[in-house]
Amino acid sequence: MKTESNKKKAFLWNTASGLINAGQSAVILIFISHLLTKNDVGIFTIAYALGNLFSTMGKYGVRNFQVTDINEQYSFREYFNSRTLSSVGVMLLMIVYILFQLCTGKYTLIKSMTIVLICLWKMIDTAEDVFYGMYQQQGRLDVGARCYTIRLTISTVLFCLLLMFKSPLFVTSMTVLVVSIVSSLFIIMYTAPRFRQSHEIKNYMPSLSAADKELLKACFPLFLGTSLSIFVGNAPKYLIDWYLDDSTQAIFGYIMMPAFVIMVLNQFIYQPIIRDLGELWSSGRLNAFVRRVLKQYLIVGGITAVVIVAGVIVGIPILSVMYNTDLSAFRPEFAIILLGGGFYAIVSFIMVPLTAMRNQNVISYGFIAASILSLVLGRALILWKGVMGASVLYCLLNLILAMIFTFCFILFVNKRRREMNE
Repeated sequence: MKTESNKKKAFLWNTASGLINAGQSAVILIFISHLLTKNDVGIFTIAYALGNLFSTMGKYGVRNFQVTDINEQYSFREYFNSRTLSSVGVMLLMIVYILFQLCTGKYTLIKSMTIVLICLWKMIDTAEDVFYGMYQQQGRLDVGARCYTIRLTISTVLFCLLLMFKSPLFVTSMTVLVVSIVSSLFIIMYTAPRFRQSHEIKNYMPSLSAADKELLKACFPLFLGTSLSIFVGNAPKYLIDWYLDDSTQAIFGYIMMPAFVIMVLNQFIYQPIIRDLGELWSSGRLNAFVRRVLKQYLIVGGITAVVIVAGVIVGIPILSVMYNTDLSAFRPEFAIILLGGGFYAIVSFIMVPLTAMRNQNVISYGFIAASILSLVLGRALILWKGVMGASVLYCLLNLILAMIFTFCFILFVNKRRREMNE
């Protein structure tokens, strides 16, 4: 009964955190578009996209590996050590990248500082995630999801309130960062001692053991896959940032927002079944494993179909009102982006069973190919067709990835069936 109760709480809190996380940037953009300038909207859009990229890189793709580590091959201390190293490395990379953009004249000083603050704000997710992964590994996804919901709510509400009081984007970002760090530390210090593994980091001193290195090596394909998945998902935004202006970035950010919501919400819909997929694959229950995957495909397809139909009918007028901008000329681009969002949701999910099958190498190969393709085609498409070119690029990349990963999933399942029948 207690396990069943935990599962119900996990579902409720995971849904709440997923909805808030999916809607966070959309809500903040509404306030910025009504209270600040279109350039501020463009700065926030690229800052949030870069923040998601650096945050994902810092997580190193370890969460799914950690949660599906049913036999505890690695200790929490080893997960914590690897997360510390990856987080520090990514923050250094972030500073180098933004300094490069500043020195080459692509960013102003205020834009650079604002982007740094928003990226650091998103990096809090990276630090928390290793603890929430431990909670979920021990069957308490509900605890991590509840903590995440509280922290996200605090930061989102504070961000919007400060904007209402005419606070500049830079000042708002700095205030929210400080408050978020304090609230995150308090939440982790309150919850972590309840879990036995958390005591492994008492009297912690930075180190890198052989096991830590082994873990980093094992998860490197996941790091490449998850990082490049965010890069591919936001490639049009990065390319607009490189070749066009903040106003164009704002327009693309508006019409891409519903697709972004599909992407983020999908991750939280399948979050509760990650551990179950690992158990099903480990125990050889292939039919149940495949049924779970097919069910998620149907859920993603259903969500995407509803969003596309609703988007084509009422989406553009609603977005125009929400963001205080006439978007009626961008209806075709909007439909293409929504379809691409559905493909991205499939790609994001299928990486989970591929990881549970311990065939994560194929993830990195697929995203390396897609990233190269985005760089080869992206500049030409965006300079030729602007927002339409960015929309086509987004949809095309995710369609190709969805097809590749689904084909690989089928191959690996059939291979396991043959091995079990021998």
